[in-house]
Amino acid sequence: MKKNKKKQLMQWTGVLLTFFLMVGNVLGLKMVDPIEPVNPVAQEYEELEYEVIEEKEHWKQEKQSQEKEKQNQEQEKQNQEPEKKEGKTEQVSENESQGIKEEQADQNKEETNKSGEENVNSESEVGDNANDKSPRRGTSDGGESEDDDPDVEEADSEDSETEDTEMEESDSEDPDEEETDSEQPDSEQPEDTEPQEDEVNAGLVTDLESKIITFSELQNDTLTFYAYYSDATVSANIRVNYKHESETGNGTWLTASGRNYSAKLTMGKNVIVVYYTDKKGQRNYSFFTITYEAEKATEDEPEVGDKPPVIETNLDNWSGEISTQAFTFTVKARTANGAQIYSNHIVVKLDGQTVSNPTGSSVYEYVLDFKKPVVGETEGHKVTVMAWDDDGNSKMVTYNVTYRSIDVGEVTGQARVVVDATTVGVGVLADETVDIIQGKPASYTLLAALDQMNFEYEYAGTEMIGFYIRSISKGNAFKKAAIPSDLLTLIERDGLEL
Repeated sequence: MKKNKKKQLMQWTGVLLTFFLMVGNVLGLKMVDPIEPVNPVAQEYEELEYEVIEEKEHWKQEKQSQEKEKQNQEQEKQNQEPEKKEGKTEQVSENESQGIKEEQADQNKEETNKSGEENVNSESEVGDNANDKSPRRGTSDGGESEDDDPDVEEADSEDSETEDTEMEESDSEDPDEEETDSEQPDSEQPEDTEPQEDEVNAGLVTDLESKIITFSELQNDTLTFYAYYSDATVSANIRVNYKHESETGNGTWLTASGRNYSAKLTMGKNVIVVYYTDKKGQRNYSFFTITYEAEKATEDEPEVGDKPPVIETNLDNWSGEISTQAFTFTVKARTANGAQIYSNHIVVKLDGQTVSNPTGSSVYEYVLDFKKPVVGETEGHKVTVMAWDDDGNSKMVTYNVTYRSIDVGEVTGQARVVVDATTVGVGVLADETVDIIQGKPASYTLLAALDQMNFEYEYAGTEMIGFYIRSISKGNAFKKAAIPSDLLTLIERDGLEL
């Protein structure tokens, strides 16, 4: 009843105001702008609406601040603990994110309930003032706007909550997803696998090897051997080829007897090649060189063959002790027919150890390096030389010498050095005697003599290895050099150019 009276009173108030305005317009009176009547219910509704918006904005800023702080904390933890398990980090991040989501959802739910109650109260008041013609916020003709509709407001609130929730989930989940994509678990990395035993041992099996075989080791010069593939399930297709170094062409293919093969060797180098296919289907081969030769001379049998070589050394007529620590041992070997035997057919040993790297051409020089005696100043040593030809003839000579130790740097003897240029018509240019120094090779003695005779010189190699005099010169000593007529005739006959 009271509401109806209040409604009628407000309607009559509006009619009276309208009447006064019309009268003023007719009389031409200028009146003050009418004061817009205030609707207390609408004003209260607008104030509550602004409060809700401000509160939403406040919680949105608070949520963003918390998310930013949480991300900073996670980044700081990752920097401090780079080896921390990914699963644990993801669990903590999900728990924190879930807690914030639940807290925000409760707050949004309370706001929604509060807004719903206010909207219900406002709806009843607004319904009582449906005929009120006063303008409202958001309208141009005094009618109701969508902002005044509680259903629309509630829908907007729900949409805003949904957008906030989706944004929150996106902000909280993206870092975890990036971290998961950037870090692969150890279990997905490929593991090194060791090859199986059959893969390690699979391959060609044979008793062939590159070596020297003497005549006495074989019957009828025939070499027997086996060759097969370790994995019987593999079609190896083994083929064996034999060829002597003196032969031309592609050699001879040997016939297999099961796994066994045989080849008739010839003196010299014999080459055997085994071809096979491995388990991967690739064609491979193994190469073997067998040197077939006669037995060589030994200390017990110093000469072998009908025509043993001839060996000459500087120890043949040696008497007394050797006092040179690096003694130069010269060797010259010839066949029974007088042909030169080269260094690849000569072996020199000192106390059973092979002496290598000889110098020279027709006469080879080997450096015998004697060690200081363990007891006393002298010690006995054995020097052997063995030479052979390609016809199965060989010879060995043995020398037993005594070495007397002298301190390095002391004089062990003297050497005579002669510079003879008779072949160029100049004659003997110098003849000097120089000291032999302990610990110094013969090359050092020669260079010392040339220095003492004031010759300039050039040489190849070093004083210890590969020493060779290239040239010598001394002022005008070779100014009148000329080849004697008899030597020149021989040179021209041989077609040599000067």
